[in-house]
Amino acid sequence: MTRIRATLLDETLYAMSAVGEWHIGLVLAFAERLDETRLADALRLTLHAEPLLAARLAPTWWRAHWEPPERPLATFPLPVEQAGDEPPEAHRFFLEPMDHLGGPQVQALLLRGAGDTLLLKLSHFLTDAGGVKHYAYLLADIYRRLADDPHYRPPVNGAPRGLHRITMSIGRGVKRGALRRMWREGKANPPSPTPFNPPGKLAAHDERRFIVRHVEPAHFAALQAWARERALTINDVLVAAFLRALTQTPPDDQAHLLRIIGTVDLRRYLPADAPPTIDNLSGWVYANFGTDAGDDLDATARLVGATMQQLKEGPLGLSMMPFLALLRAVSPLALNRIMYTEMMEGFNKENAFPPTLTNMGAIDPARLSFANERALRAFLLPPLLYPPTIGPGVSGYGDTLTLSAGYCAFGTPTPIMEKLFAAWLAELP
Repeated sequence: MTRIRATLLDETLYAMSAVGEWHIGLVLAFAERLDETRLADALRLTLHAEPLLAARLAPTWWRAHWEPPERPLATFPLPVEQAGDEPPEAHRFFLEPMDHLGGPQVQALLLRGAGDTLLLKLSHFLTDAGGVKHYAYLLADIYRRLADDPHYRPPVNGAPRGLHRITMSIGRGVKRGALRRMWREGKANPPSPTPFNPPGKLAAHDERRFIVRHVEPAHFAALQAWARERALTINDVLVAAFLRALTQTPPDDQAHLLRIIGTVDLRRYLPADAPPTIDNLSGWVYANFGTDAGDDLDATARLVGATMQQLKEGPLGLSMMPFLALLRAVSPLALNRIMYTEMMEGFNKENAFPPTLTNMGAIDPARLSFANERALRAFLLPPLLYPPTIGPGVSGYGDTLTLSAGYCAFGTPTPIMEKLFAAWLAELP
């Protein structure tokens, strides 16, 4: 059986299994109904176009590989249910774990109502949010083509995976800069208690939930104008509002370092004509904004903007890659998994692991057209993290934004998450 070696970031995320449920969700809501038979066929053909989606993850004590099935799937399982009153993100589909070791690495559910809602989830061991968006565009394209040619078969994507695509696109100076950045970010982000400290049990993985809030067009337009007036990015303002929301749920009266881990889409370093792939190409940036958030959003946003501008002067998102590559070279995967688990347990006991804020980017409505029908609303769901860690995500679609997070209510009670998200929205201009 042909085996494909897992990439550095595939293995890193697998080693961090104790942090949460490693899948990324996508919700696509339509005004009309989709052709169920054609959709199932399109889903099956995505596994032909991106063969690793059909594979199982096969970890050994030393390394991990992807093992495709011996025979292609004859059909793709597409359950169809009547839509209920609950929002799509509350469906058990997103709350149940994926079988990464059994495959496939993509699952789907179609909810039928006046219009259809398609739920998708893909393994984060195989791909990040950028890859999930590529998958959605691929699925829409195949669905459209099948309407004209029921025998259509998409070409197999033979583009390589892995960080070597990034390192081949950047110079040696950028690589050396990543090593210096790793040292600077480590010194600037010492382990310290975070402002967000839910009272529940640390190991509580029960009562899984997703919280979702939408920034509708009028609000989004006001946010854009406010940021533009101050020469800030939308992300600067979102981070600033999130930091201010965190300060409204402190565990005590102590001053806490306002730290976050942000994600960076490393595709920014690829040429514009680089082929899209199902891949993990996301890095991390560790930002410390000090203990004083300022008197208002304007002050916090300017602080965030200045800090992020400094971080962007170097190889953004690459600072951890030299360490991860060295660790992989000298230490077996099984030991790394134990190490990450014990490290996270230590951070959690001290509430010292900062929140992760993931900007998952904009979903392109023009590329998300299923025949003549475009999705009315589309948004991504970040991986569900175990308490006390939280990892909100932001995604865009047209003239809307969606803020979301997965959590365990037994450890992080829902009223606390609702308060956090209400404060986050209220802080936005």
